[in-house]
Amino acid sequence: MRKLTLILVLIAVASFLTFSLVCSQTENKPGSADTTKKDTIKTETTTTETTTGVTDTTKKVTTKQETTVKDTTKAITKVVNKYIGTAKCRMCHNSELKGKIYDQWTAEGHAKAYQTLLNEQSKGIAKGMGIADASKSEKCLKCHITGYQQATGDKYSMEEGVTCEVCHGPGENYWKAQIMKDKKLAMANGLVEPTEGLCVKCHNKESPTYKPFKYADAIKLVQHKVGPVAPKTEKK
Repeated sequence: MRKLTLILVLIAVASFLTFSLVCSQTENKPGSADTTKKDTIKTETTTTETTTGVTDTTKKVTTKQETTVKDTTKAITKVVNKYIGTAKCRMCHNSELKGKIYDQWTAEGHAKAYQTLLNEQSKGIAKGMGIADASKSEKCLKCHITGYQQATGDKYSMEEGVTCEVCHGPGENYWKAQIMKDKKLAMANGLVEPTEGLCVKCHNKESPTYKPFKYADAIKLVQHKVGPVAPKTEKK
């Protein structure tokens, strides 16, 4: 009888332990699910934060680039050289060492470009074109004076005709000797070298007195003879 009772007790204890183990495993499963959800939430949150960070960075970079471009454009717009006239050029460019370039220019047709608008021939051409006064017409002045309708300095005079500054650019910011002695610095301040494209802006078929223009030949007629001028020899 005692043996039977002991066996029954052992069976009961075994059953209780099995039941407890099953319950314990069942309780752990929801916990795992919660943990997975938390991990998922964390992952989603991290992804969202990272994406937002990238978007913000893109906005900042774009804004900075746009601002830089606008500021640069403003800086360039402010730099407008004035046409200052030939007096400043003559100060240095009429010496023997410079080949007396100023005197060379005054002897050429460019220096007389404005004056030609006042002669009888020009008046006749203007009349045929329906122009009342060639010396006041845009059609004529744009190629017969320097810096037409552009910014000019106090010493500027349109009566000087087609001057150094037509070919080399308005000289307000490069004319000084300390700048001109450094060609790169002078060009950074507005000095330009003449090109065929510059010449044919006026030497073209729009001109009523146009003659076939060959740049290679024409440039030789106005090319500066830099250096001491050779003394003239008398013919015997």
